Amino acid sequence: PANTKQVTQRMFYGCSSLESFDVPSSVTTIGSEAFGKCSALTAMTIPSATASIGKNAFIGCNSITAYTVESGNSVYSSSGGVLYGPDPVTREKALIQYPNGKTQSSYSVLSGTKVIADYAFGDNTVLTKIVLPNGLETVDSYAFYNTKKLSDITIPSTVTYIGSQAFGR
Repeated sequence: PANTKQVTQRMFYGCSSLESFDVPSSVTTIGSEAFGKCSALTAMTIPSATASIGKNAFIGCNSITAYTVESGNSVYSSSGGVLYGPDPVTREKALIQYPNGKTQSSYSVLSGTKVIADYAFGDNTVLTKIVLPNGLETVDSYAFYNTKKLSDITIPSTVTYIGSQAFGR
């Protein structure tokens, strides 16, 4: 409905046949794991009204080729289809989610990014090289978990925290 304010936690979790979903422009909150494991979902547009995206909202959405953020959203942004926004704990600039449906083999994280969020690159099967910016401080748990082909990454000396299983499997 047009006046919907939130997509609640795990609302569509595991809907593996969900290919597309138009988030109503009135949505201000997308809950944790709201679209988790929606493996057929190919794109996601974040409305301009959205001010909060929960942890791992798009975990396991491995067919998404791009995240788009509508103009006028002052909280979230997209660069090359990659979703950026505030870390829910520190409020620092974070890479929230890399679209695992992208086919490029390398990616450079935007300068000024302080946090790589939980599962941001998790389960990626294409990337071989990721360039992390100087000034990065946190690599959250499972950030690069199961990135099968990743072979070239350098952790900047500014990183002070690497979470559990950040490079696991």
